[in-house]
Amino acid sequence: MIIINILIYAIYVVAICFNIENINIVSFAIDIYILPIFINTIFFILYNKKQTRKKYIKIISPILSTVSYIVIGLFIQENGMWQNFIYKNTYSTDELEVEIVPSLISVSQIIFVLILYFGIGYLINIIISKRGKENK
Repeated sequence: MIIINILIYAIYVVAICFNIENINIVSFAIDIYILPIFINTIFFILYNKKQTRKKYIKIISPILSTVSYIVIGLFIQENGMWQNFIYKNTYSTDELEVEIVPSLISVSQIIFVLILYFGIGYLINIIISKRGKENK
C-alpha cells in the first residue's frame, strides 16, 4: 500500500507541474493544499483497518504530501513557471487585492504546509480512530 501511496503522489506531482499554466489561483490552492489532505484521508481510512501498519501511514502520508509540495515548488520555480503564474493571477482593485508569494519553498511556506498536512492529518486520525472504536 505504501508503494501505491508513492505512485499516487508521483502522478499528482507530474499533473500539477505540467498543468500549472492552465489553472487559476483557486484551482491551484485546492490542488496544492486541499487535494493532498483528501488523498491522505483516503489512505488513513484504508490503513485504519490494518492495525499493524496504521502507525506508519500517519507519518508517511504527510511526509509524502510535504515532499510533493517541495518538488512541485522547486520544479515550477526553476522552470520560470511560477513567475508566469504570479503575473497571470495577481489582481488588484479598489476592493480586493490578490497577491501571491514569490516563492512556494520559502521557510514560512514549508512550515505552513507541515502544520497543515500533519495537523489536519492528526485530527482526521483522531476522528477515524474514535469512529472505529464506536463501531466495535
